[in-house]
Amino acid sequence: MRSIGCVKKVRCRDLHHADMTGGNLHLQIVRRKSGVYISASMQRIETLFGKWLWLLIVTNAAYILVFRCFITLDGPMHVLHSAVLMDAMGERTFSASGLQYDLGAIDIGLLDPIAMLLLLLFTPELVEACLAAIALLMFGLGALAYVRAYGGVVPLLAVWVLPFSYSIILLLGFLPFVLAVGLCLWLAARWVKVPAITWRMALCGIVAVCLCLVTHRAALLMLALLIGMHEVLLFVGDRAAFRSRWAFMSRRVAVLLLGCLVS
Repeated sequence: MRSIGCVKKVRCRDLHHADMTGGNLHLQIVRRKSGVYISASMQRIETLFGKWLWLLIVTNAAYILVFRCFITLDGPMHVLHSAVLMDAMGERTFSASGLQYDLGAIDIGLLDPIAMLLLLLFTPELVEACLAAIALLMFGLGALAYVRAYGGVVPLLAVWVLPFSYSIILLLGFLPFVLAVGLCLWLAARWVKVPAITWRMALCGIVAVCLCLVTHRAALLMLALLIGMHEVLLFVGDRAAFRSRWAFMSRRVAVLLLGCLVS
């Protein structure tokens, strides 16, 4: 293998697309040129542009506050939902226009406490825009964390996700869903970066499951797919690394836990 600066030329039989050291899958982006494969130094790109990624993500989320009026389809309902819960704090029912609402049948999501605090400071229209900005910020941070968890992938690729965050899903006002996607990506990134699963990590996983349940109904499924597929690929690609990663528990308990995550 011959190295020229940050570029390495390797033969096809020497190329490994996945390095599974430490129990994690470290992906590598390569391109073919003149019969050889060229892989650039990802570390140098990370050093030069890594600090600006946070600024791009924050700018992408805060840009929504520039609009004079940002109204989505379901966004006002999320704000109204939080306003009703705040006005009827400690009560079983809420009355409005001659109608009574059973608050016990209303689920409280992760965005509701945030919206309640914002309603004390801003107008409902601005609160909706702030909730959308928070969801976009979590989406961007989750995408960046998930990309960085697989060390060989260029973190700049996460920036390409940001323009697509202003999608029909956001315009429809599915703010908890956008927040859940970002949260699941961030939680999966934390899981991937751990070299070995311990009982403490397993307990943190239970807390993550509870956090997903109060964010969106589909959040737990997304988290299970991300974590489950990572463990399955690791098991198929490197059995020794997989056994070392799950060495703290017996095989039956590991299979049971993975089965619960996937199901």
